[in-house]
Order: sequence, then structure tokens, then C-alpha cells
Amino acid sequence: MSSVSHVLAGQTLGIKEVGANVWLVLFMDDHLGYADLEEKTRQPLGNPFRAIKV
Repeated sequence: MSSVSHVLAGQTLGIKEVGANVWLVLFMDDHLGYADLEEKTRQPLGNPFRAIKV
């Protein structure tokens, strides 16, 4: 998630509190990761923009 500010510059992100000082960061229907404000840490959830095999 450290590059979210560069990759999604100018886009609207959503945040949802999922615990005490823990927030889920969303872009459209994709969950990008968690931000823990108390611990000042971030945890990405993988690459939502990966290629999908058909």
C-alpha cells in the first residue's frame, strides 16, 4: 500500500473502520489493505489488478 498515493493519485478511495483504529482501504470493489493507526502500520492484501486467466 505504500505506493497507493502514486498509483491512484486523483482517485477516490474508501475507508471502513473494521476494528479499534484499524481501517480497511478500498478502491471501487477491491480491498487494498489495512491501515492500523495506533501501530502506524499497513498490511496490503495482494494485487487486485493482477491478470485474470480465462
